[in-house]
Formats: sequence, structure tokens, C-alpha cells
Amino acid sequence: MNGQTSFPVNLLRQHVFCPRIPFFHEIMGFQPEKPFWVSYGNAFHIKQKKLTAFRGMQRFSLTSGQKHFDCILAVPEICYHGIADLIIETENNVYPVDFKSEHRSMYKGQILQVMAYGVLAAAVFKKCFDKAFILSGKSGKTICYEYDSEWKENLARISAEVSNNLRTGIMPDSSASRKKCIQCEYLNFCNDRL
Repeated sequence: MNGQTSFPVNLLRQHVFCPRIPFFHEIMGFQPEKPFWVSYGNAFHIKQKKLTAFRGMQRFSLTSGQKHFDCILAVPEICYHGIADLIIETENNVYPVDFKSEHRSMYKGQILQVMAYGVLAAAVFKKCFDKAFILSGKSGKTICYEYDSEWKENLARISAEVSNNLRTGIMPDSSASRKKCIQCEYLNFCNDRL
């Protein structure tokens, strides 16, 4: 990391939503009240963890694998760290799985976050990573994402942007839309929005 501090993986998702959120959270230390959907998401996570513990591997197109829930992932050479909802470990591969309560198309930031867990898991377990999964909605619909060159490039670019913004300590510009701003818990800290 070249002397840089590691940041939480979820800041990659937050940065995609608005690059100011990592600044407010990490540099300014602001801890606004969490929106109601955070507690709903936590309850959903607990339920999916219990269900997934007893389910087979068919939904991941795997025949076997060891499940590591709430897997703590940190590697000194990687500028981010986090706790993955689930890492499936097979003989040669690791597959990160993220639980999302909403049942809709996933945003770029959500996919980027699960990809980052895969990169970390590959380094921790010393195994290959080429696919990530998101389980969404009450039914646990499983969506597979390939860790291809486009995602590798996105992850490298955005993690570098977050690291740079945190290193400089200067509040970045935001191109967030009005729709994003009105749902953001950090809106009160932005005096140039709306």
C-alpha cells in the first residue's frame, strides 16, 4: 500500500454513488443516523445467512465447496479491506457472495464491492477468483458476474480514486444527481448541493 491506510470495501460502492461519502466518513469522521433501510438490510443478511448455510451449491453452479460466512478479509498489499457476507472456497477457486435485500438490477457500486471481496479472498486463500455472486430479494435470486478485464480495470481505477481522495484529504467534487442527493444521509454536510 506504500504507506497508505487501508479503507473499508464498502467505500468503493459509496464512491460510485458519490465520491464525497468516503471523505465525510473517513476524513471528517461524520456518523449520521443510518437510514431505515440499513436495519432492514441487516435483518435480511441474518436471514439469508441462515438459509444459505443449509442450502446446497446448485444456485452457484458448484458441486461442492466450503462456506465462510462473515469472512474477514485484509491483505497488506491491497488498499482496501472488509467483511464478506460469504466466501465459497473450492479446491482451486474462491467465490464471493453478497446478500442484497432489494430485488432489482444491481448498481455498478454493488457489483464492484463484491468483486473487491473476490480479489481479497483470492489473496487470503491463495486461490483463483473469476466469478462473484449476488443473492437478491426474499427469494435469494442468484446473479453471477464474471470478473473480466472491464471489472478489473474499474476496480483498479476506482480504488485508486478513493485512496487518492483520502490521502489528499480534500473534499472531492460531486456529480451526484438530485435523486441521489435527497436520499443521502450526508446531504446536510454538502453546502453546495440542491
